[in-house]
Amino acid sequence: MKVVRGNGAQRGPGPHFICIGPANSATTWLADHLKLQWDCWMPPVQEASYLKTRLKNVHGVPHLDLKWDWWSMVKRLVRNKSVLPWRDVEYLRAARELAALPDDEPDLDGYLRLFAPARDKITGDVAPIYGTFSVDEIRRRAPVLEGRKIFMIARDPVQRFWSAMGRHLRYQTYGDVDYGSLETAKVLFNDPIRSNHHFPTRILDRWNEALGEGSVKVFFFDDIVQWPRKTFEEIVAYIGADIRKRLPLVPVSFNRKEGNKRPQISAEAGEWVRTAFRQELESCAERFGEPGRKWLDRNRIADSGASGYAGFEAIRSEVQ
Repeated sequence: MKVVRGNGAQRGPGPHFICIGPANSATTWLADHLKLQWDCWMPPVQEASYLKTRLKNVHGVPHLDLKWDWWSMVKRLVRNKSVLPWRDVEYLRAARELAALPDDEPDLDGYLRLFAPARDKITGDVAPIYGTFSVDEIRRRAPVLEGRKIFMIARDPVQRFWSAMGRHLRYQTYGDVDYGSLETAKVLFNDPIRSNHHFPTRILDRWNEALGEGSVKVFFFDDIVQWPRKTFEEIVAYIGADIRKRLPLVPVSFNRKEGNKRPQISAEAGEWVRTAFRQELESCAERFGEPGRKWLDRNRIADSGASGYAGFEAIRSEVQ
């Protein structure tokens, strides 16, 4: 087993919390609203995911430079709660140094240094791609994971699948195809890399196996939709921040991705996806209790009906 690079020196404080996703489960919403906490500082490169990407996805591009367009300056002001962006400057300097390293494995000491600019602020790593880690990958990163507040946002896997398909539609991942068709649904479902986001119980099992049972707290996407303020308060309390220190600039219910383009799901594709996720839906019902049972009921095969599935139209309207 490869040993992750580290010099054994005294480690910095690192992130107070780590959100492991998965993708398309309100992680952007979460990061956006945490920036409005006076007692939090979130890194300027959202979802940099160093422990997975080693920043190679942003190395040599403007993401690691301080930007001076008006919108970047507004975001920087909110993020730093100051006209002086020294926290961002320190982070970007450390990020550029790490991105330039030739290592195949992440520098764990360097990872912790990324969060040093937070000083007295709560800070964290919102990285949906961490949900795709294997047990071995998690164990190799355990020195910087243990003792952190680690959590995931579990979502109905069928809903999450079509939300992910919406992202691929916007980016034209598979080219000029029908992103609501059965053919494209099968491509995404069977994608050897992206499929690691598909199954929330498997994500939780991998992390618990690597770090110990109960090492990951689970919040639920449905709760964010139904009770955004209450659920955000619970997350804020879990990471050690104070909801009373929130800047009242936008309501917690605001989601900047709400108007994103969505695929027109064919009945054939919808039924196939529900069938493909049937075993995972049953696992969710057993593992997550009431939230999982609601997902199973929402996607249950009907005894009769043209669509073959109960609630298909409701799911189609909820895809984000």
